[in-house]
Amino acid sequence: MERDQKQNNGETPPLVPPRRQATIAPSDVQQLARSTETDNSLLLSGNERHYRSLTSTTAQIFWTAKANGTVEDIPMWRAYTGQLREEVEGRGWLKALHPDDIKRVIAEGQRAFRDGDIFELEYRLLRYDGIYRTFLARGIPVFELDGHVREWVGASTDITEKKLLEDELRESEQRFRATFEQAEIGIAHIDLEGHFLLANQKFCDISGFTYTQLQSPTIGELLLTEELETIAENVYKLMMGEIQTYCKEVHYIRNNGLPIWVNLTLSIVRDAMGKPSYCLSTTEDITDRKLEERRTHDALNALLAMAESLVVLPDETEATSSIFTAHEITQNLTELTCKVLGCQHVGLLALEPRTDEIIPMATVGFALNDEKNEAIVNLFKQQFVEKLTATYMTQLQANEIVIVDQEHFPTLPDGTHFTLVAPMKVYNQFIGILFLGYGTEEHAYTNNKISLIKAVARLAALIIERQRLLNERAEAQAAELAQREANRRMDDFLSIASHELRTPLTTISIHIQMANRLLHKVQQQFEEEQQGEHSLYAPLQDMLIGTEVQVEVLNRLVNDLIDISRIQTNKLELHTRLQPCDLIVLLQEVATNQRYRTPLRTINLDLPLAQAASSIFVMADPDRITQVIVNYLTNALTYSAPDTIVTLALQTQGDKVRIAVCDQGLGLSSEEQANIWDRFYQVNNHRMPMHTTSVGLGLGLYISRSLVEQHGGQVGVESTLGIGSTFWFTLPLMP
Repeated sequence: MERDQKQNNGETPPLVPPRRQATIAPSDVQQLARSTETDNSLLLSGNERHYRSLTSTTAQIFWTAKANGTVEDIPMWRAYTGQLREEVEGRGWLKALHPDDIKRVIAEGQRAFRDGDIFELEYRLLRYDGIYRTFLARGIPVFELDGHVREWVGASTDITEKKLLEDELRESEQRFRATFEQAEIGIAHIDLEGHFLLANQKFCDISGFTYTQLQSPTIGELLLTEELETIAENVYKLMMGEIQTYCKEVHYIRNNGLPIWVNLTLSIVRDAMGKPSYCLSTTEDITDRKLEERRTHDALNALLAMAESLVVLPDETEATSSIFTAHEITQNLTELTCKVLGCQHVGLLALEPRTDEIIPMATVGFALNDEKNEAIVNLFKQQFVEKLTATYMTQLQANEIVIVDQEHFPTLPDGTHFTLVAPMKVYNQFIGILFLGYGTEEHAYTNNKISLIKAVARLAALIIERQRLLNERAEAQAAELAQREANRRMDDFLSIASHELRTPLTTISIHIQMANRLLHKVQQQFEEEQQGEHSLYAPLQDMLIGTEVQVEVLNRLVNDLIDISRIQTNKLELHTRLQPCDLIVLLQEVATNQRYRTPLRTINLDLPLAQAASSIFVMADPDRITQVIVNYLTNALTYSAPDTIVTLALQTQGDKVRIAVCDQGLGLSSEEQANIWDRFYQVNNHRMPMHTTSVGLGLGLYISRSLVEQHGGQVGVESTLGIGSTFWFTLPLMP
């Protein structure tokens, strides 16, 4: 929409400009008069067909009338309408008009006669063949010397085809307007300077601006500064014809100042000469999708974080409570699986090897351990477990996932169906089943989903195996022997757990790389065949790249599990070679990220004024130092009330730098301070704050001390019961 065509009330102006009326300039009066005299001479010759031919050729009827609107004769009028001269005389010419138009024509004539003004109006005229045609009549007054109207000279122009064209254009405009306004995506026309020419209601809804408000900002003001440069470069390529379409996921700043994610597609509309006229923009709000992706990533991170629970071995006095903890862990794992995969039903069944008893561990979407559903539990075991194992046991024993066909759908009385079953095995021993379903319909499982399900099944198997190890230790006759044996098994178990988790991640990574290469080849073929038309493969490739990044993150977490075993054998290696690391920048980044993850907590960053604007360098692995600081902050937030402040501080002490995290929590006793750095050590549960739902794993400080010592530093804690704690570590400064 052109900016100079907008209406004052802020509403969207019409897409088609107002129709221009055919007019006769006052300077043409004498010419019209001469034409009329010629017409009269032709009339005297009686050449009726000549008039009709002339009217058809010019699509105009020239006429003169007396001051009061009466006529003596209009030869061209008679030739067109077929009226006789006596029928035209006086006001008889009005009879050739459409009956519905006569009163309006008379009223306009009276007004013009009264005001002595030019008149212009449309009416329908009956042609000699009985067909009404639309005419535009324009009359000009000819005045006497005394100022009175002597006569009228004018012309009536056939505008039927023009009216039809205008009607078609109007209908086309209405159809376009309906499509434009009812589109499910935001559409806008933007001039080459970035101003909005036209925008539909959906775009206004997405941006938060009304149509009137969009007349002020440019599209650049809706974009983040860091994204604007890239978009401007590609708009230039569009204008130069180097690319046909540009699509990118970017942020829009809404009218309320809040950013949203949108999928922005731009193309250039050119004029008849091929020059860029304006930019066509389509905008899709993808904020919900981005939030869902974020939630999925968080769920995957939580899934890996749960793997840390595998390395916790409680004391004998906690053996009973740990049984319930195992059920809680598997329940959380099941819920995460349901969230990540988007399925409706997930269940974990453990098989007791000594008794072959089926033990429901965790479910989502239905209840297996509800006393009211005991009959369903028994029926489930009969219809599902026994039928399934008899049909697919060979595949399950081979550690293969089973996708159940329609014929063998296990079905519960409530209509619940299960379409996939994964075995849970440890040390080649079949110890349980993971099953899931998507309601009453079949579901297509991708290779990535299958790989993820395998990883979940293996993780669940490790959790169950961990519980078995705890039970075996509880049954041991000699406490010292049980402790030693359990620790040995746990060390072996850590290695196996890390290996089992790394295998599916490697498989996923390989599949992603293969899919990327295949997608690249397909895209190249598509672009060659379509000769540069916009490819739909780019979003898919972006998704694969995003997934590959997450796999790398997960792989890093699995490597951390391996570090626990390596610490015991003094084989822990840093992720990267030691390099100059600016602690000021690192602490600022850690504080910012932690505030983002825990927005309801207050985290202060205490830097000396003389150093806040400078740099403090140490030789370190920045990832490992970040790991230590994050562990300190996590503990401080966990063991302090939500309304208290946690402080991250830095001080230089000679040739060393001291980093500390201070909280206002419960504090530690002398005994706890002496043991807090030990492997698997945990503060007593009864001293946990009421808001805290997890007691931790007892590994974070142990790993932190090992990492700091490898950097040539020291760790320590200062604490007072009822006041709070300060955990610190030092690192040598670069010379």
